[in-house]
Amino acid sequence: MSKFYSKIKAVASIEHSVSGATAGDIGLGAEVVYFGGGTVAAGVIYYYNGTNWVITNANAAASSTGMLGIALDGGTASDVGMCIRGAVCLYGSDIGNSGDVLWLATGSNGVATNSHPTGNDDIARVIGYCLNDDGNRIFFNPDNTFVEVTA
Repeated sequence: MSKFYSKIKAVASIEHSVSGATAGDIGLGAEVVYFGGGTVAAGVIYYYNGTNWVITNANAAASSTGMLGIALDGGTASDVGMCIRGAVCLYGSDIGNSGDVLWLATGSNGVATNSHPTGNDDIARVIGYCLNDDGNRIFFNPDNTFVEVTA
């Protein structure tokens, strides 16, 4: 039995790498989907509403609790691809320090922050971790659970 397990373990490995510095760049091992409509911008965070990819904001459950993805380029989501997990470069400015936990932001649409939401009815959901001190490279791994803040 141990020989069988060791063979499975070797075959099942997935390697992730940090790559690029431009919004929408992804690293080796990123999981990307090509479905859904909607016009998207590279490096921006969207949620899938069952038909289209729509920009996120932690101010409302409807725009922050479903399936999340980061656009790999600008255009139609099904053509450019949406990263649903992996190393990816976000649009925007420095979002934190290496190792910081990242959340969906409430102040701006489609971005991440290293501060959890605190407003009444905001949605607190971990979406990944910051990978570098100087910018926007993250490991995107949205949690399936979330908490609605009551102030």
